[in-house]
Amino acid sequence: PEEREAAQLIADSFKAMCGTAPPIVTGGQKTDASLAIHVGRTPLALAQVILPEGLDADGFVIEPVDAQRLVLLGARSVSTYYAATELLERYAGILWVWPGEGGTVLPKRKNLTVTVRRQVSEPAFRARKFSGISDAKMKYYRIHQRPREIRSRFHHNIHPVLKAKTYWDKHPEYFSLVGGTRRKPTPNRSNWQACTSTPEVVTIFAEEAKKRFRATPWITSFSVSQNDGRGFCECPNCRALDLPSVPGISDRYYTFVNAVADQIRDEFPGYRITCLAYSEATRDVPKQVVLRPNTMIYAVIPTLRDVHQDIRGWSKAAPALGAYFWLHGKAVPKFYPRRFAEYLRFMRKNHVREVYAEVYQKSPKRLASWELDGPRVWITAKLLWNPDADTGALTERFCAGFYGPGAEPMVRYYQRCEKAWDRREDVFDFGAKWRDLEFEAYTSADMDVLEACLAEALALTQRAPEAHARLLRQRDALAKVAGHVRLMGLPDSLAKLPLGNEDDARQLVKALGEACRRSDELATQGMSLVGGLPPVAEQAADLRCAEISQLLGGKAIEFWQEIGNAPELRRFADPQLHALRGSAPNLLPNPGFETRAKTADTTAEALNWDSLDAPGWSKWVRPGTPGGVAVDRTVARGGKHSLVLSGVEAACGIFSCPAKPGERFRVVCWAKTTVAPVAGKARLGGKLTAKWQTADGKWFEGPPAAILGLAAGTSEWA
Repeated sequence: PEEREAAQLIADSFKAMCGTAPPIVTGGQKTDASLAIHVGRTPLALAQVILPEGLDADGFVIEPVDAQRLVLLGARSVSTYYAATELLERYAGILWVWPGEGGTVLPKRKNLTVTVRRQVSEPAFRARKFSGISDAKMKYYRIHQRPREIRSRFHHNIHPVLKAKTYWDKHPEYFSLVGGTRRKPTPNRSNWQACTSTPEVVTIFAEEAKKRFRATPWITSFSVSQNDGRGFCECPNCRALDLPSVPGISDRYYTFVNAVADQIRDEFPGYRITCLAYSEATRDVPKQVVLRPNTMIYAVIPTLRDVHQDIRGWSKAAPALGAYFWLHGKAVPKFYPRRFAEYLRFMRKNHVREVYAEVYQKSPKRLASWELDGPRVWITAKLLWNPDADTGALTERFCAGFYGPGAEPMVRYYQRCEKAWDRREDVFDFGAKWRDLEFEAYTSADMDVLEACLAEALALTQRAPEAHARLLRQRDALAKVAGHVRLMGLPDSLAKLPLGNEDDARQLVKALGEACRRSDELATQGMSLVGGLPPVAEQAADLRCAEISQLLGGKAIEFWQEIGNAPELRRFADPQLHALRGSAPNLLPNPGFETRAKTADTTAEALNWDSLDAPGWSKWVRPGTPGGVAVDRTVARGGKHSLVLSGVEAACGIFSCPAKPGERFRVVCWAKTTVAPVAGKARLGGKLTAKWQTADGKWFEGPPAAILGLAAGTSEWA
């Protein structure tokens, strides 16, 4: 079917460019056309074209047999489609950049005259997949998307295979033992795993692998990767496979990987069992276990942070190696082809042959857009095929095709984006702060340059309507980002202002008011990303306002009453007045934990919530991690009780508080810490975070979490 699709793509493209679609001839029918493009395994292709020995399954040949006949032939039907995209891009100037309006370049022409030379092409990485781009045809990019393109499986796969409805009632021993109890699977899949030392569990996964290999023989690997979370088994047999004083469970888990690989080896030579090297559990190379030749490791190392040494270590330990990236689209343009190509070459040198990336190009919570980030997706796909490509030439080629007469200033636009990227502490940390919007990557000066380049390109494309329309879309998308970035500078500018007397306070409030008015103007024009000041700027402004209140003492109420007369500043004056007057209602239920009684309505097994013996509160401990949360009567500040978190990595108390967009909350919490004797120096004290959840109990990634560092070993409440 892909060969038919490739022929149709060529016909449709010529129709759009030249006004006439060449006829598609099938089944050996004769044609008197002066030029024939043979797509796929036609009799001519089979007779005249020999694919190079050892050509990758995604590789292809473009072969001009003579002046009238051209052959496009792939090692499989999917790669014949890739040959068609190469022909149309290289010789006809077509570009596929984003889905929908304006995202495809189809140069209009009366005819197309080109010299086509023999070309053999194959990818540097045999598997290339982006997730979260379902609205784009990744086949144009030669990125695997459809089932017939996929060549490898490696994702979390315990929960799809070891299903509770199939095994729990009769065989709870197949599931992880945690805290002395077998864990029944829950919908969130993050607090249970398989008991991987159980022989029957090994057989279940081996039989499922064989079943999949028979059904889809072109997919040559099967995953036994752990669930995305904790809850690993603590039974004696599993624990016996762990090494004393070695963090994680790599030796135990890769013993399981080997056991499954042994059971499929004879029936399916050339097929592999895959596993993610992921999180504290399995990211490290096993110390004693030697991986079988028919296994493959997908290292999630580049996602967690760039650690070259870890990749080098896995390249020596793993018979085959893949890499898993987080390349999420963000609100800001992320453009780093030179650094990404450099990193891909490093991975290829260290035997990485497959690459997967989470992209999620239109994720609303990250404010990503095709207009700002589509060019990155395009050039990243090109580099996955050939990391030796000249990234500067690729950028120039892209700009010439996509922006036409506006190409030259847009080359400078992307050069500035790369310059901004190179200011990062770690230029290879492509997955940095994946939940953040990364506004800090750019400065106001960067935005000035980018907007000037767009303005120049728009002026040059007045007579090129399609390129002009693309630039308008890109300009409008960037305008929102530029306004936000400029407002993001507010914390620094406020921090630099002196605060020693009332005159200083008025100057500080004046600067804050000007920023609020700019923010409100952007919101009125529909050019605001968040409908107001960036939350981080609001938090910084609140802290400085609190300093003003402390400075002015008895004069503070009168000061804030006056300031609150300005509509744009009322949002900052009111919290200060509430705090000074003590008039703000305490929204916390049972704030001192003085009332004691367990309440069933604060439990939610699927969310890992559990009841806390204080009405209005529940507790959460990250699944599979140690420690506990409890109301304690031995430590207290004002009353008789406190909430104590002991030995935890991540845990909290939870209460419900209705919230509406635009509302602002002041959080006051008294805390003290003790030194954890087994913790490293960097972990002493830890941090206190106030973080929001949605109404259905999921962590909310909208407002940034308010994080305060806690001193280690304090003896007094602070």
